[in-house]
Amino acid sequence: MARRCGASFLQSLGLSCLLARTKKEYVRIASVLARSGPNGSQQHRGTLKHMRAKVEQQRDSSPLFDTNLWVREFEVMLRLMWETADATGQVHGAPQPLHLVLSGHTGW
Repeated sequence: MARRCGASFLQSLGLSCLLARTKKEYVRIASVLARSGPNGSQQHRGTLKHMRAKVEQQRDSSPLFDTNLWVREFEVMLRLMWETADATGQVHGAPQPLHLVLSGHTGW
């Protein structure tokens, strides 16, 4: 699950170029980033700096960092959970598992 969560974060930030499908790809990406510092190869210099700048830019516009949106959608989901439990008589006792989907949800 952590792998999918990390992949989701990278995609949300527009950094899917950092996703590796194999150990070999992972090593290649890590090597490029390691060589991107001021003493790195000319070809890769600035790559990590560019990625950091992209994360900072996305932080202001990505739903991933929109706390107000997350709270609003979480409140809607809690209300939906309560209304569903109330309507099905599952407010008291052991509830049956239900899967709820927030309509129009754009992802966190």
